[in-house]
Amino acid sequence: LDCAAEMPRAATASWSSGVEDKFKFLTARERIGHECVFNLSPKIVSSEVSTIACSSEFFAVPYAGSGGGPVYVSPVSAVGKVEPARAHEQCVNGHKAECWGVAFSPHVASLMATAGDDGGVVVWDVSSSERMCEVAGTKLGTHRAGAREVTFHPSAAGVLASIASDGEIRVWDAARESEARSVEASPGGSLEFSYDGSLLLCCGRDRTMRALDARTRDEAWRCEPHEGAARSFRARWIARDNSLVASCGPARSGGRELVVVDTRKPGPSRRVAVDSSTGALSPHYSEETRVLWLWGRGDTTVRHFELRPDKIAAGLEWRTASRAGPHCGVAALPARCLDVSDLEVARFLRLSPTTVETVSYAVPRTADLKRFFNDDIFPLDGVRAAEPALDAAAWFAGADAPPSLVSVRPSDAPLLSERVVEHKPLNTTLVNQRLAEEHDRKERDAETYARLQKLATQFETYQPNNSMGARPGVDAAHVDGDEVADDEWDD
Repeated sequence: LDCAAEMPRAATASWSSGVEDKFKFLTARERIGHECVFNLSPKIVSSEVSTIACSSEFFAVPYAGSGGGPVYVSPVSAVGKVEPARAHEQCVNGHKAECWGVAFSPHVASLMATAGDDGGVVVWDVSSSERMCEVAGTKLGTHRAGAREVTFHPSAAGVLASIASDGEIRVWDAARESEARSVEASPGGSLEFSYDGSLLLCCGRDRTMRALDARTRDEAWRCEPHEGAARSFRARWIARDNSLVASCGPARSGGRELVVVDTRKPGPSRRVAVDSSTGALSPHYSEETRVLWLWGRGDTTVRHFELRPDKIAAGLEWRTASRAGPHCGVAALPARCLDVSDLEVARFLRLSPTTVETVSYAVPRTADLKRFFNDDIFPLDGVRAAEPALDAAAWFAGADAPPSLVSVRPSDAPLLSERVVEHKPLNTTLVNQRLAEEHDRKERDAETYARLQKLATQFETYQPNNSMGARPGVDAAHVDGDEVADDEWDD
């Protein structure tokens, strides 16, 4: 790997090792069958973009239909069958061509943005009406070519970016309903803001990954993480100091691989072979647990990796029990929606050819440990909150801020690290104690038998006629006294 520019090393690391293999074995819970939304007709446009998006309250899927680019919107809690004749009532449509990209704001659960093949970028407030077909969108602007993907800023309110098929990146201010910046990058690929929103990560079809400053149009660094075929790949920031990136793409020897890139130093990166398939991988990083999830388009399995400073620890592979079909897309719910009392570490919405299913993962631990707030799993400083850290004007003026955090610790839950542990002896210790007690008992019995034998010997020595029978050469000989026998008595 050859990085074009080396970034300064951060003062502190962005992760800690913790307990090894903490997330290797996870318990998966699926809501399938009649417990999910089924009988859908999603529009699977391309493996380069996310086909489903969600917030804490809604999810959206590009939908198959005639005319424009309809997007099916529904509450996350919805279940049941979607009637084909009424599906259009739950669709918004603001594009003249099919919709490619969908995203929700991290600050307003009902604020959604869509990117269409007509080049337009439209924002929607899907909470304004129960019938989504009555919701009117606001068009922010149009790209020269078809818009492929859209993403929101993690800490600035109302700021979003979109990328077109020709590589043009535009940054929008949803509050002012206008374009604010325009940057040129490589054609196609994924788009994501860094943790503090200072950089944009773009992955192109030319196998190049770039980090761009969307305000100054400067390129911070670039590299080619994969040596395989020139196919689309996706990457995610995995460090709060913008120093580490995880990329999933084609391997040099074929198949798929996971590459961790350290942008602070050029040279070889850490590589892990995933499998021998060729489908596109969709990575999702959980910054609270430092676990990277890999969902493959067309797969029925899910892989996760715990990213440690010394190695990449692979978890146990999970296979879905649903009969609805393989993965067509996946979206992760915000971490503040997780049930920390049940040790839930991730919750996804899985899109299949006809359903949207909920899949959650939890750390298996005893009920006694679930009474505590497991601070070895969940951070004490909290997870990303719904409140923005700054407004759009401040960010465009050059200010950066990490996302606001909210604590997920229940008020009545004590910390697991402060638990008073009752030290119970090990089984080997108990066994050794029982063996020692048995040995002591046998020695005491042996001493008792020895004393009894000594007393019996003394009794035989001094009472030879009351012994239990003479033993020649051992017991004393019988001495005949002057006693008169019974047959010697006269009548």
